[in-house]
Amino acid sequence: MNSHVDLPLLPWRTLAEMYQHYLERTRSEDFSTAAEVVRTAEQKSAIAKVAMPVQLKSGSLTQERAAEIEAEIIDMQAQAERMKRIALHRLTQEAVEGRWFAVGKTASHASYELIHPKHWNFLLVNCSSGTAWREPSLRYTDLRCAFKSDLSSGHAIEMALESSPAEYTSPPPVATLDPTHSPPTVPAAPRQFAQTGAPGRPTLMHLVQAEFRQRVADRCVNLGSIKAEASELRDWFAAKYPLERRISAGTIENKIRNEYRNAKAEAEAEAEAEAEAEGATKL
Repeated sequence: MNSHVDLPLLPWRTLAEMYQHYLERTRSEDFSTAAEVVRTAEQKSAIAKVAMPVQLKSGSLTQERAAEIEAEIIDMQAQAERMKRIALHRLTQEAVEGRWFAVGKTASHASYELIHPKHWNFLLVNCSSGTAWREPSLRYTDLRCAFKSDLSSGHAIEMALESSPAEYTSPPPVATLDPTHSPPTVPAAPRQFAQTGAPGRPTLMHLVQAEFRQRVADRCVNLGSIKAEASELRDWFAAKYPLERRISAGTIENKIRNEYRNAKAEAEAEAEAEAEAEGATKL
C-alpha cells in the first residue's frame, strides 16, 4: 500500500504535546493527574534543593527532618516516574488501537509518512525529540500527531489506519511537503472551512465536538454543569487555534447538549449500579 493522500487540516500536535495530553488524562490512586504528580515532584525537589542547605546552615532545619524531607522527595520522584511510564504505556497502547496516529519523516522519504498502528507495538519513542525508531534502520523524525476522531469519514488516512499489516507493505507518503516545513500545530493563517457550526458562519465546531467526545471517553467531562464544560471547551479551542474565529460558550453548549445529557445519564447510571453493588456486598 503506497497511496498518496493530502494532509488534512487537523489539530496536529507534536509527540511531546500528545504525551502531555496523556499525562493530563492519566490519574493516580488519589485522582491526581500524572501531570500534577510530575509537576509537584519537580517543584518540591527544586525548592528543597535551594532551601534545605540554607535552613540547615541557619539551624532552622534539623538533620533528622532534612533526611525525612529527602526521603519524601525520593518517594514523590518515584511516583512521578511511575505515572510517566503509565501515561507512556497508555499513549502507545492507544496508538496501537488506532485512537490517534502520527506522521513522520524517514531517511528514505522527504515527505511525511503515516505510521501504521501495529508498528507502535515495536517502536521506541523519544517524546521530547519527537522521534520513534527501531534499530537498525527504521526511524521516524519530526512526528506530528492527531486523533482519528478528527478525520472526516472515509478519509484516505482513516482507510490506511484500518488496513491490515499485510496490506500495509510500506508506509504511504501522507503528502509531499516542503522539507523546511512541518505540518502546523495550529493553522498558519485563517482559512475558509465548510460550515459545521452555528448557522451563518463557517467554524471548526467539529473539532470542539471531537474534543468533547475525547473528554467523555477519558471521563474528564465536567458533569456538574454544562455551562462550565462549554466554557472549558471554549478556552481549549481558543488556546489551540489562536488564529481562528472564536466560538462562544453558548454556541458550544447548544451543540453538545444532547451528547452531554447522554454522558451525564450514563455516568449517573454507572454510579447508581456501583452503589447498588456495594450495598448488596455489605448485605
